[in-house]
Amino acid sequence: MRTHSREGRAFLREYPSINAFLKAKKEGKKVDSFLKEEEEQKLLGEKPWNSELYLESLEWQIRFLLEKIELLEEKGRKLEKKTKDCLKEDQEAQLLQSISGVGIVSAATLLSEIKDIRRFASVGKLAGYCGLASCP
Repeated sequence: MRTHSREGRAFLREYPSINAFLKAKKEGKKVDSFLKEEEEQKLLGEKPWNSELYLESLEWQIRFLLEKIELLEEKGRKLEKKTKDCLKEDQEAQLLQSISGVGIVSAATLLSEIKDIRRFASVGKLAGYCGLASCP
């Protein structure tokens, strides 16, 4: 399981430490919806932490970071929607997005960085400005 996936974060929310996971298994809770068999077996072979102070701190930090990730993802979604709304009526943005591989973020970046493309005498000058090639 990848911890940066939604499933991974759900697992960490439920079991923020090896101790929480081992306790759940000892109580007979099913965790197989999160893990593959080999992942579960590997975790069952881990030793629990002995320090309650460190354990409490670790679990708090994991929960805090998970909340932060979710907050940043939500802000990213809102920013992308706002950018999409702003670019909806922009003809240059629409034209840029018609290029394969250029989406909302790339179009917005190009428009904000380059501004007026006519200020570049050649494609080479534009590529140099973007750091994609040395200026001739």
